[in-house]
Amino acid sequence: MRVIRTILASVVLSTAGCDDASKATQAAQDAADRTQKAVTDAGKRVDTAAKNASDVAGKAATDALDTAKTAVDETKNATTRAWAGLTDTGELSKGALAWIDETVEATDVRAAVAKGVQIAPVAYEIGRTINAAVDSDTAIEPIYQALDGRDPSEVDKAISAMPRVEVVDGVKVGFTQLNRLDSGASVDERAYLITWRREDHLLGMLYRTKRTIDLDMLVKEAPRLIALTQAAVASKTP
Repeated sequence: MRVIRTILASVVLSTAGCDDASKATQAAQDAADRTQKAVTDAGKRVDTAAKNASDVAGKAATDALDTAKTAVDETKNATTRAWAGLTDTGELSKGALAWIDETVEATDVRAAVAKGVQIAPVAYEIGRTINAAVDSDTAIEPIYQALDGRDPSEVDKAISAMPRVEVVDGVKVGFTQLNRLDSGASVDERAYLITWRREDHLLGMLYRTKRTIDLDMLVKEAPRLIALTQAAVASKTP
């Protein structure tokens, strides 16, 4: 009987020892699992940070390339249109003012343009947009002015009095070919004035070209140029 009790006691102790060993083994496995998860999570964070850094660097490189390309394009445009003397401010050039000032009359829309003040940043953006859409033998100088007290009805009357008037996108647009008395001009060019009013702004463009075109051709081209103008205005105004 004493032997049986001794054997039972040994079995109990052995079983307890196995349980303790099993628990220790499980605890060690749990610790190893936690360590591996921590390492994996840390690796994921490092990978994410590296990817984000790469994305930021890539975007910066792309932005820098776009900026450089824009600068090259603008320089190219300015060089190929050097004959027109375009400004880089949005103001009308001396050549444009010469075209507008010649034989201008008080009631002519040219008088309204000559008296107005260019909203230069918007005019510059319009010029960038529309000159990129025409060939280098053509230079377009945008007109973008607040009415600043000028009577809208008088401006509309002046536009309506232009030799050719068409409705484009629901707006009355006037066209006229300009003539210069100055025979000493260094460049053989033709110029057309296109104007319209949108609410409290006088818009338009002086279309200068070394090509031979007629007014009918310009009227057909006008909707595209006007749409580009409106898009440029929308991008620069609230």
